[in-house]
Amino acid sequence: MKKYIVLVFMLLGLLIGGLPAPLHAAEKKPATTDKKVKKGKKKTPGSADYSPLNFLPFGVGQFRQGRPLMGGVLGGGQLVMLYLYTDRKKQIDASNADATATIAEIKAAGGAPDADTQDYLTRNAAYVKKTNSEANLCLAGFLGLYAASVVDAVWDPFGTR
Repeated sequence: MKKYIVLVFMLLGLLIGGLPAPLHAAEKKPATTDKKVKKGKKKTPGSADYSPLNFLPFGVGQFRQGRPLMGGVLGGGQLVMLYLYTDRKKQIDASNADATATIAEIKAAGGAPDADTQDYLTRNAAYVKKTNSEANLCLAGFLGLYAASVVDAVWDPFGTR
């Protein structure tokens, strides 16, 4: 998967998740005099909400605040980034295991590697290096989405609450 495609999807997810959803006014029922209604502090855009749940990953803070679309976008993005990271690491492990087996066969035979084997080992090293950089990019994407999730849940810079 190309890194640019992942970055474009991350940015689109953040942009779409930041759009305010239209609110439809519901009919209010008259309040009864038997029960007292408590009104909590309303969160204004830019005010901070330092609840511990806002610091959890996977959009927990957004879900807690009643913004499932934004929570789903951020949480889904984080899940995708973690999946891609673990997938790349598994590919690296499998490739390294193949290269180690090839080197062990060469040592068991007691000879030097031929040109094809040497070419395979060189290509394998380049593949491992490229896949490791992709894995690191996916981990950075996860951390970036996690940071965006925390900033959005705590400070609400776009005023979407």
